[in-house]
Amino acid sequence: MKCSLTKSCCVALALRSRSFPRLSVCFILTGILFLSGCTYIFGAGPTLHEKLIASAGLRLVEEVSVIDLSHPKSVATTSEISGETLDVPEEGGVSTHEIGADSFYSAVLHRDEVVGLAPSFDGLRLFSAGSDGSVVLSELVNKDGVSVWSRKAKSQPRLRKTVMLRGERPLTAIALSPREEYLALSWFSSVAVFELSSRRFIAQLTAVEGRISALSWDPRGQLLALGTATGDTYIWRPFDPSPDRSNNLRSLELYQGATSSIVSLQFTPNGRSFFVAEKDRSASLWRLLRTERELGLDKVVKPYEPQDQIQMGRESIPLEQVKGQVRGAWLSPDGTLFFLVTDEGQLNRYKVRGLRHEAWDEVSRDSVLGISGLISGVFSNKQWQEILMLATSDREQRVKFWCAEGGRPIYSSVRLQDPVQMLSASAGSGVLWGIQKTGSVVMFDSSVFATKALSAPLKSCLNQSP
Repeated sequence: MKCSLTKSCCVALALRSRSFPRLSVCFILTGILFLSGCTYIFGAGPTLHEKLIASAGLRLVEEVSVIDLSHPKSVATTSEISGETLDVPEEGGVSTHEIGADSFYSAVLHRDEVVGLAPSFDGLRLFSAGSDGSVVLSELVNKDGVSVWSRKAKSQPRLRKTVMLRGERPLTAIALSPREEYLALSWFSSVAVFELSSRRFIAQLTAVEGRISALSWDPRGQLLALGTATGDTYIWRPFDPSPDRSNNLRSLELYQGATSSIVSLQFTPNGRSFFVAEKDRSASLWRLLRTERELGLDKVVKPYEPQDQIQMGRESIPLEQVKGQVRGAWLSPDGTLFFLVTDEGQLNRYKVRGLRHEAWDEVSRDSVLGISGLISGVFSNKQWQEILMLATSDREQRVKFWCAEGGRPIYSSVRLQDPVQMLSASAGSGVLWGIQKTGSVVMFDSSVFATKALSAPLKSCLNQSP
């Protein structure tokens, strides 16, 4: 119910007609709105949503279009683009099976650079944020442009593109809550929570210092982690009770220790701790203050006592530094493996238990640009078995796929004309999304690995020990 009945409305009605019944009806309707949860009555002022829309220069829109996906251009020969599998011997006798550009799909979604990707759990929907200030929802659909595309379908998918928001300020990050109810959006040092069902902003935070560079929800969907370009990490409880859910310092925690821009934030599956990956060669594992409260370890600080100061995180474990600047990080869904990629071409693997570092061979002779995990599968011994894989992208303009447990590259794309960056896939999906050049995204469906021509290398992952 919209809160459109105000005090001025009632006064105008009274002046036009001094009839007591009409005036009574006005106040009765006002009471009904109040009992229904409406607070914007009798001159209470604009809601948080309305203030944020005005201050950030945002516009709610719903611009829908259905577009055809194209294959990204490559610098390969015609035979390589056909999708045929080629054996490329690597040092040590390991072979990488090459994948053609026609296994990838691309589309232009934004007018400028894409700064963040947030895929749904099934991978068939993607929320993206752009430096042009827009938020776009992309849905994979069938040729009719309406029904949801199935990964088992033989037909090529189309993309239903819905521009949801347009703004005057560049966005810096985006994150989708675990139940896919809320979007977190940031621009410079501000972050807001957008409720997808009501299409309204319901919480805002501007009490942080520095440009926000990373966002991540905890597994319960109660906490939002914010990483900044100055190296600080904040944990925000956006749903804590407060007068207007705006800048409530009692719902904010600060975790300091990084000295460079935060690249990635990854919560452990139990939600008790989180990894902070920073640009300057390192990462740390922090224990949440919520965990200390739940375990009875909060003897020094009592977080829920009235206070005007931000609570400070205390317990962290630094990981062994890596070679080069960190470009991306990923934590396996079961929380046992943690990965960092660097601009020196390295893919670094850590056992979370004991935080033991295992350095892999070089991924690339140039910078690694992105990393993500994804689910694939194959028939083995007459049973369908899911396999956890890694995907990396690099400045050599290839996307490579690895057995996550053993660290062995088994597939590689042909050299694409433009490198793919910022890879992202949800924990339950085999659909991989990435960014390619200004305003474009790339999609890859890992079900291609289950085909007869490509399944053999994937089966080798089943034989690798953790």
